[in-house]
Amino acid sequence: MLFRSHHDPVNEAGTGYCFDRYEPLDLYTCMVRAWEGFRYKDAWHDLQKRGMEQNFSWDKSAVEYVRLYAEVLDIDYTTQLDITPKPGIQASTTSAF
Repeated sequence: MLFRSHHDPVNEAGTGYCFDRYEPLDLYTCMVRAWEGFRYKDAWHDLQKRGMEQNFSWDKSAVEYVRLYAEVLDIDYTTQLDITPKPGIQASTTSAF
């Protein structure tokens, strides 16, 4: 499950349920947390809304990949490559490392 941030019902934050290790118990625990969260309809709808407000488009992903590869290769992709994001699509300003 790929989400921007862990669901935090106390602070009404996060966009989904996550697990770090690819182990059956971790997946099961994540599924139980999601199943339990589904019982609280108002909080569940808020979680859905936060998730739907995220931009998971390929336009944004492509810009992120170019930014990541440019960082690894230590190049300035904005001057060396003919790639510009569409209006309203911005790459992350945080480092992936």
